[in-house]
Amino acid sequence: MPTDSRQQLHTIWAYRRWLALFVVLTTIVTYVVSKSQAPTYKATALAQLVSAAEASGQVLAPEEQQTITNSYLRIAQTSGVYTLGAHDLGGHVTPSEFASHVSVNPETNTAVFDVSGTAGTASAAVAYANAYANGFSTYVEQLQAAQRNAAVNRLQQQINTAETGIATATSAGRAAQLREQLHVLQGKIGEAVATPSDSIRVLGSAPPPTSPASPQPKRNAILALIAALLLGAGAILLYSVLTDRYRDADEAAADLGLPLLGEIPRAALHEQPAIEAFRRLRTAAIFELTGRREREPGAGATNGKPAAAQSSAAVLITAAERGAGKSYTTVGLARALAAEGWHTIAVDGDLRKPTLHEQLGVRPAPGLADVLNGDRADANDVLQGVRIAHGSQGGELDVIAAGPPTAEATELLSSSRMRDTMATLSDGYSYVVLDSSPVLPVVDAVVLARYSQGVVLVVDAHRSRRRDVRRAMQTLKAAEAPMLGFVFNRAEVSTLAYGYGAAVASERPRRSREAVR
Repeated sequence: MPTDSRQQLHTIWAYRRWLALFVVLTTIVTYVVSKSQAPTYKATALAQLVSAAEASGQVLAPEEQQTITNSYLRIAQTSGVYTLGAHDLGGHVTPSEFASHVSVNPETNTAVFDVSGTAGTASAAVAYANAYANGFSTYVEQLQAAQRNAAVNRLQQQINTAETGIATATSAGRAAQLREQLHVLQGKIGEAVATPSDSIRVLGSAPPPTSPASPQPKRNAILALIAALLLGAGAILLYSVLTDRYRDADEAAADLGLPLLGEIPRAALHEQPAIEAFRRLRTAAIFELTGRREREPGAGATNGKPAAAQSSAAVLITAAERGAGKSYTTVGLARALAAEGWHTIAVDGDLRKPTLHEQLGVRPAPGLADVLNGDRADANDVLQGVRIAHGSQGGELDVIAAGPPTAEATELLSSSRMRDTMATLSDGYSYVVLDSSPVLPVVDAVVLARYSQGVVLVVDAHRSRRRDVRRAMQTLKAAEAPMLGFVFNRAEVSTLAYGYGAAVASERPRRSREAVR
């Protein structure tokens, strides 16, 4: 199946609940409305066109037969036929009222007409159909008779003129000439009278209908269901094109071809739904990193420790554009790792518009930019600490803020100082969680991906546009970034309470007692 078709199917599937509701309501309403309508019966009589040529034994070509049939179809829909039909019913209806109850249709490739009548009762429908068929036949008969009489009258006038000329002829030659002309004219009159004319024969009266022609609630409901499916799917695709948003995580996963690491609800970091969501994200990220290590040559457990505990990992959090929640995700993942006991540090690598310090409540400066500029000796001089909520397993979360914003972020992040800083952090921490600038506006995220063992792309359900996320993915793949998967932020997920009344303590900044080794 083409990629575009798969994406369209995934988009429709994402809105399946709304589509199902629309289809069900449309089907039910159509059925109820159809059921409440008064029944209408339809009866059909058959009438056959016999042309003069066919009555004389000639065989007409299909094109000639179709031309004659179309001519008489138009005649059947004239006021003269309706007047005769109304008269056949006893004059109880006007010709215009009669016309509203009847219809005529020629059968394909034949000279047979379906002459139908519709009414509120079966007997009335039969009466309309038969009256219409009889009126059609009578009208054509009268029309042909009028044409034949007109031709005979013209010949009779010529005969009268010839007879007068014979009586007053002054010479025998002139009289003989007129007698010969008279003989020819009399022969023509005989031919005109004897030649067959077009006619409409009623092949059979309309049988009484056994069931109403309309309404048909079941048929209408089925047609409404099909129409609702098509219209609903079209509306979903149109809405998807106009908004260019992912409806849910499944649609994003199918479009991006990345593993879904977690769905983050709309919730503050200290609220239980967010805490549980980041726990799941932590587990998924560790699982992905462990799987990669185990697939590396010579990987495995040593000294009884799992592979995840044998070496550190830097995880980069980024997004296609600003406002997707990358800093929020960075803080949530870092807190979840630290709460489980991993020695973790969160580093704000967004040196242009940093926000990590706001999320964690630490000083914005000094920070990473000061270390890279040479204003501070190393990471120890800018290290800050955040106390994890009560109930954790004693893990620590250290923080390095971005420092003063700078326009030379790309150069600083590409420098040897940054490489040395990341090496030092990797030696001192189990996990380094990096926040970065968005991918599309600047190249900083691509630079930071070089120092990372895994990249997590944040997709916001309400802000991220498909085309932007796709472009960001293409950029990261072109740089051979080690993609772990993606996080679907502000997802519509259940916010049922977790746990049994466990309190969440407030956080307060602290200075880490352990220096970076």
